[in-house]
Amino acid sequence: MASYENVISELEGIKVSFSQQCESTAQSWNDNQKDKFYGEYVNGYTEKIGQYIGMAKSLGVSLENKKKKIEAIANRVK
Repeated sequence: MASYENVISELEGIKVSFSQQCESTAQSWNDNQKDKFYGEYVNGYTEKIGQYIGMAKSLGVSLENKKKKIEAIANRVK
């Protein structure tokens, strides 16, 4: 397993937990401020978290590839 995969897994868990908490809170919130609050502060964060995870995964893959190339070059030099 690549070293970055643990971080990605943790971030995905945070995203799921965040989404579940948002849904739970929304179900028990019954006044007109809920829509305003969710519209201004909450909606969109799940997507932003997903984008962040995607960027972190892409960076991790890129770094792993560079590491392999450096190791290959170092082995040729030996």
